Amino acid sequence: MGRGLFISLEGGEGSGKSTQAKRLKEWLESQGQCVLLTREPGGTPLAEQLRQVIFEPAAALDAVTESLLFQAARTHHTTHKILPALAEGQVVITDRYLDSTRVYQGVLGEKSVAWVDELHRLTAGDVWPDMTLLLDIPAEIGLPRAKSRGDATRFEAMDIEAHEKIRQGFLQLAAAEPKRFVMIDASKSLDEVSAQMQAAVQKLLERGDA
Repeated sequence: MGRGLFISLEGGEGSGKSTQAKRLKEWLESQGQCVLLTREPGGTPLAEQLRQVIFEPAAALDAVTESLLFQAARTHHTTHKILPALAEGQVVITDRYLDSTRVYQGVLGEKSVAWVDELHRLTAGDVWPDMTLLLDIPAEIGLPRAKSRGDATRFEAMDIEAHEKIRQGFLQLAAAEPKRFVMIDASKSLDEVSAQMQAAVQKLLERGDA
């Protein structure tokens, strides 16, 4: 059995990642694929506990502490859930992965992306998604969407300038790694966004990268 495919969904708040991740899972399963859908921070009981710490509204975390907590959760998630699923030949879809830390704590937190990457290499090894679907949406559209859910985290409480900086950070990563990133226009309807993602993943499957 060959190695499975590792797909991450990235984007700013309100870009629809969670909804589209579920839709992508259902579509892949309809194509006969065995799929693991997971998220970050989270994915294992320990990582979910760390998620609660990270998202605690009253938490006053500096960029370094935040990065270390995210990476601790990611390392456990990668080691105990993602890699075993890939070894079984499954398609793994994760709602956020390393690129979120590269942007939120690297770009926005004023740590370098290289620093975040080295932390990942030292703790989780050279594990990167085969494809990253970047659900891009202007902050002035995505942020109200996120806040309308009524369960806003402290990240969503940041001002719109911070969210636009996050968007630009993701766009910079995508421009630097065009072979891994696929741009998805998340301002479109649910069905149109799903169609964009399915077309991109279909090409990945046809390349036989698994």
